[in-house]
Amino acid sequence: NISSGALIDLDRFPGTAKEKIIMLSQMMAEQIISNREAVNRFMMMIQVGLVEDELSVFSRVEDKIHIPLQILANLIEEGQKEGYAREGKPLAIAQLYWAAVQGLCMQKLVMEELFEDIDGELLQKIILE
Repeated sequence: NISSGALIDLDRFPGTAKEKIIMLSQMMAEQIISNREAVNRFMMMIQVGLVEDELSVFSRVEDKIHIPLQILANLIEEGQKEGYAREGKPLAIAQLYWAAVQGLCMQKLVMEELFEDIDGELLQKIILE
């Protein structure tokens, strides 16, 4: 699924940063294509993260909202050291990746009849050379 918990599990998975980036990209593409409920939940969590702290749930979400960004930035930094991730600021590249995922989720929800399925390889190209 598309969640911080799934990303934490992936980060704990034995393997190289490159393997984890490939697995993440495949998982994200598959979820976007085939799991409308996961896409809805992902977009809802983004919206909750933007809401002022009037909601009691906000503090729990705020504690976890940075996890995907930081885990991916760490994987990118490791990949840069090993020579297979694009050069640049790891956090900025991670932001670009998640912005692409968010945009794809939004397009899937809003323009489903026009949505062109993507594959994980396309997402990987944001990070991997």
